[in-house]
Amino acid sequence: MTIKRCDILVSAVIAVGALSTAAVADLTAQITVDPAAVVSTDRLVVTITGRYTLGPAGPNSQTSGVLTVSQASGTEVAGGHVFFTPIADGVEHTFVFNVHAENRPFHGGKGRVQASVRVDDCSTCCPCASASGSADVQVSIRGGGN
Repeated sequence: MTIKRCDILVSAVIAVGALSTAAVADLTAQITVDPAAVVSTDRLVVTITGRYTLGPAGPNSQTSGVLTVSQASGTEVAGGHVFFTPIADGVEHTFVFNVHAENRPFHGGKGRVQASVRVDDCSTCCPCASASGSADVQVSIRGGGN
């Protein structure tokens, strides 16, 4: 029996398509932020902790993450953010970020943390697989002399 090249090519394309679909289904992105935070005694830094899981992604992947802290401060909003490069290995990672005040000092009380992670994996090619996760959490900020 002879196999035509066309049959082999079609089988290869179907196999690659199945792999791409599996890669997309397995790619995950989750982030959680702990509900308690600590402000430094000079009130210029808030320490935020939490966990994220990203991936698993191949060697041709790109990842990104951002975490923003906002807190009402009189008639204005104190805020700061940090950008980070998460690891996309499919394993849960803990994080501790020191977020610096950008416009006004932080203080003890309630605040809001918004965080997100994203992975774009082009290892299997066409189309690239993507996943993103986010959290929007009210936190209790302690410290700063309060």
